[in-house]
Amino acid sequence: SPLRSIASGFTYAAKDSVVGGTLLVGFCAMMLTGWNVLLPAYASQVLHAGPAATGLLYSAPAVGALPGSPTSGWTGTARRGGLIVFLAAMIASAGLIGVGAVPMIAVTFLGLAAHGFGRVLGDILRYAVIQTETPEEYRGRVAGVWGAQISTGSAAGALVAGAVGAAVGPREAFLLYGAGGIVVLAVLAVALKGLRTYSS
Repeated sequence: SPLRSIASGFTYAAKDSVVGGTLLVGFCAMMLTGWNVLLPAYASQVLHAGPAATGLLYSAPAVGALPGSPTSGWTGTARRGGLIVFLAAMIASAGLIGVGAVPMIAVTFLGLAAHGFGRVLGDILRYAVIQTETPEEYRGRVAGVWGAQISTGSAAGALVAGAVGAAVGPREAFLLYGAGGIVVLAVLAVALKGLRTYSS
């Protein structure tokens, strides 16, 4: 059954430090996408921006992803791919910190662009690790887990970002959200030695 297949994929990932670690970092990376629920309040209350500027800011991650995706060929030969997985996610987190640290439209755009750059590199690297390290008989099952961590991570991230924004305000939420991401990723980098030292 599909549920049993996904369950066996989770079981395999839990036993494999590289594949399991990659999926866990991917879940954290997806949680970082929850910032989009903060942007309308941040744009209106902090930046005093109108709908046109808000729409421009929503496009910033895609602009940042543009140079990251076409130039990602080097990731196929990266010797410290596991470490770069963590660094890419940290770049995405740092971009969110920049948004909250300097409340200016230009800086917000650059911060969100940096977030998009780090995210697309992380997505490419993590997918490459999953495809390379997962045995063929588990590849479809792990792909199901991959899809599950994307959807649940994004939803959980939006829930966390919304709760933090309601508690402290949109600007502080960007700061806490980004800083929290870096702290969690740093802890995972120490704990997940198998992924951190992975080399393709």
